[in-house]
Amino acid sequence: MKSVLSAVILLLILFADAGVAQEPSWISDAEVSKVTESGLSPTIEMETLSRIEKSPGNYVIWLYDSDEDRIQIGVAATFPNKPLVATEFVRAHDPIEVFLAVADLDEEVPELLASRAPREAIQKSFDRRQRQILKFTNEDDLAHLQDFNRVFDKGQGSGDGGCDPNFRGWVSSVFGSTTCGNPAANGNVWISTPVTYCNEEASGGACDYDLGVMDRDECVPSLSFCFRVQGDIVSRRQRTADFSGNIIQVAEGHWAHYGAANCAGDGDIQFFTQRGNQEVSYSVPVGHMMHNFTGQGGVWRAPEHAAEEVTYGAWDDGIPASGGSYKLNKAWFQGNGAAGDRAIYCGDIHNRQEMTDVTKNNCHNGEIILCTGADCDSACYSCDEGGCG
Repeated sequence: MKSVLSAVILLLILFADAGVAQEPSWISDAEVSKVTESGLSPTIEMETLSRIEKSPGNYVIWLYDSDEDRIQIGVAATFPNKPLVATEFVRAHDPIEVFLAVADLDEEVPELLASRAPREAIQKSFDRRQRQILKFTNEDDLAHLQDFNRVFDKGQGSGDGGCDPNFRGWVSSVFGSTTCGNPAANGNVWISTPVTYCNEEASGGACDYDLGVMDRDECVPSLSFCFRVQGDIVSRRQRTADFSGNIIQVAEGHWAHYGAANCAGDGDIQFFTQRGNQEVSYSVPVGHMMHNFTGQGGVWRAPEHAAEEVTYGAWDDGIPASGGSYKLNKAWFQGNGAAGDRAIYCGDIHNRQEMTDVTKNNCHNGEIILCTGADCDSACYSCDEGGCG
């Protein structure tokens, strides 16, 4: 059985690498059960560090990934309510900061969560003003999400046998992606998301991230505003907006964001995710959604840190498709195969980050460019006739 399952996953990966949009591969409930039992590799259920539930079905959960010594975050929501925390906020903050934003202002951080948090984040828990800032930031991010006030139809959805359009729109809003829940985006494809690095101080803040923040003082002449590097985040995007049946998706990467929503049917669906050997399962009732963030402590920090150093070609390092945080990520469903069952699945798995010098030719009159290590005439530059002064 394991050899058959391995062959199935190999085929999934090979088709995915072709970059061709495709429907996910369906397998029976019995097959999903066998996959769950075998896990394809020994799996460990993660320890719950904390859970905050403000109303039935609307909660945030913090889970300990002992393999990476990091924290995963799960966010549950019920239609048409907004979640307790916005995806944009989770992406930009440490797990303990997410707790401080969601918890009541005077609520203490649970010991299990505090023991695995960075010192600077813990310090914020004792600073009332910092806690208020985190809560305001999250509330502001939530305010930008679309409001959905219509009562959800738990029947057959839109009448054409599919998921209700308003429910799909709500799922997109909760997940934080316009392609999640959008039938036109169905498929398993590579995508590339660009971010820009430059000298933020010199450019007046017109950069996504700072370039050479750790070592730009070593650049002679100074790293001016016109030097720019582009980082392309290469990800596997998995989307299925409306389906009946069970699904298994596999992809390697440094970080994963998975989501499952139950449109219609006779009961809960079981939603499983696995990163490395760490597994978690969620029950998702009809009209509910669950999405979780795995790897890198739940936070995708790579864009922020990718070009901290610029000297001797360090800006070109990027984030390779390898290393200790590069792991197998898997998601699958169970219990979505009965007549009338409909669900939505979304997955984003960050595979690598590639860096490109996009400095304009007229920067320093084109006489000096950022060097790559092999052609450095100074700490930062390759210069015409070797002169960087």
